[in-house]
Amino acid sequence: MNKTLNVANMQRDMLQSVMQILQSSSNDIGILKPVLEQMGAVLSQVSGVDFDTSENIGSGESYTKAGLAVSPVIAAKCLQDIARTRCFIQGIDQTIKDKIAEENGVVQVLYAGTGPYGLLLLPLLLNYKNAPLSITLMDIHQTSITAVKKVVKGFELEHIVSSIELADATQWQPENAVEFDVIISETMKNTLKKEPQLFIFAHLQQFLKQDGLLIPETITLSAWLTDTGKEMRQRMGNN
Repeated sequence: MNKTLNVANMQRDMLQSVMQILQSSSNDIGILKPVLEQMGAVLSQVSGVDFDTSENIGSGESYTKAGLAVSPVIAAKCLQDIARTRCFIQGIDQTIKDKIAEENGVVQVLYAGTGPYGLLLLPLLLNYKNAPLSITLMDIHQTSITAVKKVVKGFELEHIVSSIELADATQWQPENAVEFDVIISETMKNTLKKEPQLFIFAHLQQFLKQDGLLIPETITLSAWLTDTGKEMRQRMGNN
């Protein structure tokens, strides 16, 4: 009885956090930070992977031909990127709503690079428990797969999560012919230099329906050259 009550409480707390994010029009850290901390506490408890730790944060990272797959703990820490998390959850929510309204049948969603939490999608699915959705989750790390299975079970989402794949998203081939309405992946570090975002989408887009959507739809990079030697000389001259 207590176990059931705890699960219900965690789901309620998570749904409350999700709704606050969806309803927020602000990136104000003071508003959103406690919301995401509450979300992180629930996900840490359910998955068994603590996002708020400095121990072995890089342990378990993988280097592939396409780039770096960050460790499960680093992936969990993405929750602390407030603007990113809010933007993706709001965008994915609107996309799912639009696709459910457009499609006559089940909406197929693939989330590649879930990390241990399935952060950008699984909490949101508490709003869509009775929706016509079929979700495929994918990550390259066994630790993340084990953790995300716990999140799916803890949130009672087994009926809409049809598959959980341990695979490299740049190489994965589905066992059965499938076309996805939405493909989600957020595997980006500075200037796309390390993580394989472009390689993942270049490979997975072959499984996207003609009117399907990639999330993110567009990526904009900003870069500039800096004469660090000049800056150092100026600082020394000012002292």
